[in-house]
Formats: sequence, structure tokens, C-alpha cells
Amino acid sequence: MNEVEKIFIEPLLDENGKIKVPDYANQIKIDVGLSLSAPNATKWIKDTDDRHIFAFEPNWILNPFSNKPRPNYLTTPLEIRSRYTYMSCGLDDIEEGCVKELFLSKADAGRSSLYKPLWDCFEFAGVMEVSLIPFKLFLERLPWDRFECIEQLKTDTQGNDLRILQNAGEYLKKVAYLDVESTCYINAEGVGEYEYFPTREETTEYIESMGFELIASPNAIDQVYFNFANYSHLYGKLHHSLVP
Repeated sequence: MNEVEKIFIEPLLDENGKIKVPDYANQIKIDVGLSLSAPNATKWIKDTDDRHIFAFEPNWILNPFSNKPRPNYLTTPLEIRSRYTYMSCGLDDIEEGCVKELFLSKADAGRSSLYKPLWDCFEFAGVMEVSLIPFKLFLERLPWDRFECIEQLKTDTQGNDLRILQNAGEYLKKVAYLDVESTCYINAEGVGEYEYFPTREETTEYIESMGFELIASPNAIDQVYFNFANYSHLYGKLHHSLVP
């Protein structure tokens, strides 16, 4: 591991080099991109008592435990620290940990992106240097002898979701429910929100190639998938919920 990776991964590891997951946990959920005050993780903790959440968010403004001043529209989530491992880094399809620029939105901190915004309503507010690690680096160190699968993976990263899923590689097949922001919105002039984003078709093709089937499409850019190829025996038995 390089220095960036060590900062975020080493504190999680036990004496065997595996990521520590509390004994109470019967399932794992992963929340990538916390939006405003981690609404999905907060709901998961309200709805269950034996799920542990790992959350990735490189924008310190969206850190639910930060003591720094936050915009007024960001509320404080439940006190959930014992159920929640917060990672103050982002994920990307990279060979090793690195630092990149995050484009910040004054209008909505949850819309900040690794890619240059193209819409005026984004209200560009400068850039922030953030740390990123390969998703696979985290996944390969989970204690797979304890867990058959990751119960739910939710990604919402303003254009970077497909790259994150691709970096997971074969480990993506160990996810049961997958909630993904597959693309971004396009305005009436045909301009997308960001300088880079995959099409919905590109994201769908990759996800389906890994054994998932679409089970819900809440809107034009968000989709819910289930891994029937590997976990059909668990369909309807696992917990799944998503904040609209």
C-alpha cells in the first residue's frame, strides 16, 4: 500500500490483515457518496439492528461527524458512530491511492464531483483536494469467511459510479442489492451536468454482465439491481431500502 492507502486502510485492519467488522453485524452495507447528512445510512440503521455500514465520502463538508461549520441545509444525522465506519476518502478506478480535485457546488454540496460541472445552476464554488483509493483495495480485505455477500451497495458519485464498479472487478459479484446512479441528467440543449459521465446504457451493460438484473428504476438516472446469478436464494430475505 502507498501512503494514501495506508492512511485509510491500515486503521481498519486486524492482526490478520482483514477489515474489522463488529461482532454484532450479520450483514454489511456500503454507502458511497453521502449526499446530505447520510440519509440512506441513517435509514438503514433505523430499520435494522444488526447491519454495519461502511461509508465513503471525501468531501469533509458532508462528513456527518465533522465539527467544522456546515451549510445550514445540512442536518445532523442520528448518533450512529458505533454502527457506522466513516471513510473520509473517495473511490475510483485507479491502480493506487492518490489525490485529485473535487469540484464543489455552492448550491448543493451533494452535487460535488470529480468532473468539471457544465451547468450554471451548479454554482461552482472552487475545488477541494480529496484522497481516493481503489475500491478493490477495500473489498479484498473484507472478512469473507464471515459474510456470504455485501447485502447492499449504494453509489451516488456524480459521474463516477461506473468507474467505481469496474474497479471492484470480480468482487462486484459478491454484492446482492446494487443501487447505482447510472448516468447524469442532460438539459434541453443536450448538455450533461458534468464534463464526463457514462451513459445509462454503458452502466447497465456492465452491471448486467456481472449477473445483476434490474428490479426498479426510481427515476431516469437511478436504478436498483439484484444479483440473481449468485444470490437468488436470498432474494426477499435480505433487507433493502433506499431514500428517494
